Amino acid sequence: MEDSISHQSLPRRSFCFASFWRAEERFGLKTAIYSYEVAGRSADEVTPEINRILESVHVMMQNVQIAATQQHVRVQFQLEGTRKAQGELLRGLKQSSVFESATPLGPVHTE
Repeated sequence: MEDSISHQSLPRRSFCFASFWRAEERFGLKTAIYSYEVAGRSADEVTPEINRILESVHVMMQNVQIAATQQHVRVQFQLEGTRKAQGELLRGLKQSSVFESATPLGPVHTE
């Protein structure tokens, strides 16, 4: 009898999980990791500006890579956040006059 009760509740649990997943997707509540690249004159200028923008959405850079050339520096980094937070961040990066460019590189797929 114990077994039949748990089997009957499985479809209900699956339905609840699927409904919750759809709600997360629809309302942008699910977090994801995205990569970004910004370019500017120097790492000493670019890095504090990135951190200033990130402060507004309360996140920190992950997996930071810096590549300097004679013309400029490129900083690639990843962030975890909701779709809303990612949108706010991208707007802030693009509006900054410190950066020569700000480019979203897309989601990071983890296994």
